[in-house]
Amino acid sequence: GMNEVCETLNCIATVYRTTGERQKALQFYQQSLKRRVRIVSAVISDKDQISTLLRTYEDVISLLKLEVSESNEKSDMLGQIGKLLLEMGKLYDNRLRKLSKAMLYYQRALEVFKEMKNYKRIGDTLSFMGGVHAKKRAHK
Repeated sequence: GMNEVCETLNCIATVYRTTGERQKALQFYQQSLKRRVRIVSAVISDKDQISTLLRTYEDVISLLKLEVSESNEKSDMLGQIGKLLLEMGKLYDNRLRKLSKAMLYYQRALEVFKEMKNYKRIGDTLSFMGGVHAKKRAHK
């Protein structure tokens, strides 16, 4: 099923990663990521699926960071990294209900968007952070 496909894709990605074909690895990870996002959003997914998704996000982010250091399309790569960090924050926030973890990822995303001077994204991220603060207060 879907999960095996993802496993295989990650497998292929790992091979590419070790052979130094980062662009290809990145493509495979991103495909894998799309599938995992679909799996996690389609069903009441279990914690395992969500944590696998989070790991895949981390993989894509670390590959993107390598690309950033060598690329002329910095803002494009940074934009992708920021967006992924934001998605991870939302997963911790809304699915795993781990508010401090969510805050951490929102902050990382915020740093990226500040570096890019992307004010719309900065605004979005700040409002997610405001939401976390509100939830924390409500839980007290």
